[in-house]
Amino acid sequence: MQFLIIIVAGIVFLAPWPIYPSEDAMILFRYSENLIRYGIITYNPADHVPVEGATDFLWMVMLAALYGLHIPTYFASRLVSLLSLLGLGWIFSRLISKSEYRSTFYPAIVLFIMLQVPFWAAITGFSVYCFAFALFLSLWGFWENRYGIMILWGLISCLIRPDGCVFIAPLVAGYWLLNPATLSIRKNIVITITAVIAGLAYFLWRWHYFGLLLPLPFYVKSDCPRLLGVVCASSLEKHIATLTFYAPLLLYIVPGIRALEKPAQNKCYIIAIAFIAVPFLFYMTMHLTQNVAFRFYFPIMLTFPALATIVYRHASARRFWLLMALCTAIQLPVHINEGFDAVTPVGFLGIAKALGTLPYKGKIMASEAGVLAYYSGWETFDTVGLNTPKAALGRFQPEDIGLFNPDLIVLAVPTAHTDDRYSIMVQNVFSGVNGGNYEHYRLNGFYHLPPMAHMFNWLRGHKTLNSPLIGECWIRRDSPAYADLRRILEANGATP
Repeated sequence: MQFLIIIVAGIVFLAPWPIYPSEDAMILFRYSENLIRYGIITYNPADHVPVEGATDFLWMVMLAALYGLHIPTYFASRLVSLLSLLGLGWIFSRLISKSEYRSTFYPAIVLFIMLQVPFWAAITGFSVYCFAFALFLSLWGFWENRYGIMILWGLISCLIRPDGCVFIAPLVAGYWLLNPATLSIRKNIVITITAVIAGLAYFLWRWHYFGLLLPLPFYVKSDCPRLLGVVCASSLEKHIATLTFYAPLLLYIVPGIRALEKPAQNKCYIIAIAFIAVPFLFYMTMHLTQNVAFRFYFPIMLTFPALATIVYRHASARRFWLLMALCTAIQLPVHINEGFDAVTPVGFLGIAKALGTLPYKGKIMASEAGVLAYYSGWETFDTVGLNTPKAALGRFQPEDIGLFNPDLIVLAVPTAHTDDRYSIMVQNVFSGVNGGNYEHYRLNGFYHLPPMAHMFNWLRGHKTLNSPLIGECWIRRDSPAYADLRRILEANGATP
């Protein structure tokens, strides 16, 4: 059975299915490939300026290394995700205290993880499985009192994604709280100091290299309307959904923890605080744009079955799998949505690929800074600010159009109201092109709603999160590529 699930997972992740990399994933792919081609971490290599728009640092470096070995970046992302998935199965099978359960548990838990909604984030190019693997290997080190493993993989998780600190810091604090005077306290202090020095060295290096205290996406995602000045309103709905998915497992976890001995109970409480409560509160303060398939919440989501796995031998195995199946079934409507998105070509894909065939390499100003920049190879100004420091730190201004002088401007404009930052950006682009030397085109219906989105909109009574997009495009009339740009837009359904 273990060999069979490995084969199945390999086919799922590595076969050439008609699944497209996600918009945000392609942004990181561009950074990875630029690192190999030009030896610099940057979005636009022509600028020769380091830019930190890719927050998943170690993930970017891994994909860059594989790209340097001539492995296509998207395939490399799926290969690493496959290995991370199999590693997660190994970790979960080790969380069961009795080894006789492991041979049958491993294939079942790997299948369960693949059936969770964040699968669609992993298979479309994100680091979600790799990040979770590092975090849960650290959690396993905590559970087994293997401090060195906990610290090492905790540090690695923070290098994969900076929000790993939100999970690891309370986990380490919990370890010291439960083990204030262990026999190896001196060794643990040395390990801690070494890890802190390594982490601080990395932070100071990236501050010096990029010239900013924090990655660009942090400045964008922390700028949002808030409830009571703290909670990001646009993220609240998915927070509630995350807890809803796994609420049934609490019926198994709570009595199971009570059946454990006191030291094991305390460890479970620390895990719940470090991997559920603290990250949950942190993400509530962030505007999680491009939260594809709940990818930011995946470690939180996976902690519920991890706790259930820990108490597996203290409760009914049949009840465990029934509740796990129920948690999976609850996610079915979201699965349909995310699967629809994964097999639907990314907006502007046809335009981006056509631009890449032109001998002329110009400038694009775009809100969708992944697909257009990645496939075209053109210098790109990201109007949202995830990759352009000026737009991230001071918001996009109308005069930026004249300063950048793009050959082509492309915006994805929601038909319903979105967050204030994005709405202001769209208004400023329209203000900047009015009266200018640009010819306007519109691309209607280039992105349609996933099937279940209509139901979600009806339940909410509004369309703030799920609405069709309109492509607004402008060609600079004196661009050397004017005729080609006009032909490409019209060939992709755009009309003046």
